Amino acid sequence: AVKVQRPDVRRIVEADIDVMFYFAGLLEKHVEKISRFKPVRIVSEFKEWTEKELDFRIEARNAKRFYDNFRGSKTVRIPKVYDSLTTERILTLEFIEGVEMHNLGEIRKRKINFNEVISNCFNAIMTQVFVHGIFHADPHPGNIIIMHGNRIAFVDFGIVGYFDEKLKNRCIDLLYGIVSQDAEVIMDTLMSLGMEESDGFNYEQLKSDIGFIIQPLQYSSIKEIKVSRTLEEILDIALKNKLSVPASFVLFGKTIITLEGVALEYDPNFKIVETAKPFIEKIIAKRKNPLYAWKNFIHGINRYRKFAEDFPEKAERALDKIQRGAIKINLEDTDIKRLSLELDRSSNRIAYGLLVAALLVTSAILIQVSKGPLILGIPFLAFFSFFFASVLILVLFTSIVKEKFRHL
Repeated sequence: AVKVQRPDVRRIVEADIDVMFYFAGLLEKHVEKISRFKPVRIVSEFKEWTEKELDFRIEARNAKRFYDNFRGSKTVRIPKVYDSLTTERILTLEFIEGVEMHNLGEIRKRKINFNEVISNCFNAIMTQVFVHGIFHADPHPGNIIIMHGNRIAFVDFGIVGYFDEKLKNRCIDLLYGIVSQDAEVIMDTLMSLGMEESDGFNYEQLKSDIGFIIQPLQYSSIKEIKVSRTLEEILDIALKNKLSVPASFVLFGKTIITLEGVALEYDPNFKIVETAKPFIEKIIAKRKNPLYAWKNFIHGINRYRKFAEDFPEKAERALDKIQRGAIKINLEDTDIKRLSLELDRSSNRIAYGLLVAALLVTSAILIQVSKGPLILGIPFLAFFSFFFASVLILVLFTSIVKEKFRHL
């Protein structure tokens, strides 16, 4: 199977992305309801992923990693990459015989057991995320091929997500909290997921929003819980509360939402929670194994040892920067902001006052020396100088009165 890049596609894509940046900038600047979604950042992430997809060598490296991870699997097949026939613009893979998952007519014609297929697909994704730490982030029906014996094959590895051990454990806890309807587990996991607080973060509001989505889970049966919807609501809550969510977690949520959507399209009664629960419980049980705990303990010891080794050098660099005045401190405080605004406002008023005084002095001199047409008995230039001074006095007076009423 040979994938060939279209001629001149990079130039076309770059031009399209420039247009997207232009409109994203306008939306972020002028449309408040859209600006909170950070459209410019979204386009930046889209650009990053698109540039990676345009280099087929990156996709080839991803495919080879998946191939090694699923070597010997009885349910999953990954096509082999032919390196000698692969370049930046040409990708050559092993041809996979089978039916693409979107070909519903052929699936029914062959009487394929779709429940077994989607179960194999879901377990494969869970294995990628929580065992391998690298997962297919675009599992739409065109990228999944059903093979003989209900085996599945993944293709198109242009977009992949990565989970380190910390993110793996947090997401396992989150899914376990959802399927076991444990509100405390979900809350604790969200608080430690690595979400970065930004301006406007409100802890109490976040707690209230999380409680709102958790409460229905406590009174629902396992068949009624929709994991994709719950993850979607969690991402919405993060956005609403101005939290910065790890990109890999967003990709994971996208993957689960896509996968559940595919399953429901073919089987409206499919419940992803029932499929996920045994897998998650198996991982949870593995984490309780003393060997697993010991491995994590050793890993933690090694991290602290490395920290202790690097600390003197890092401290020395930091002190050197302080001594040279090369460290910048970002300090933001509402009182300081208010003081700054007051200073700006006062300096503007002083400038207005000086300008009014200058115009009045000029007018008085012009009355004495000017000749020419008169307006209300005042020389033309002197009259307009008085007029502009009066306008500035009115503006200054209005500003002072408004400020006084604002603080009453």
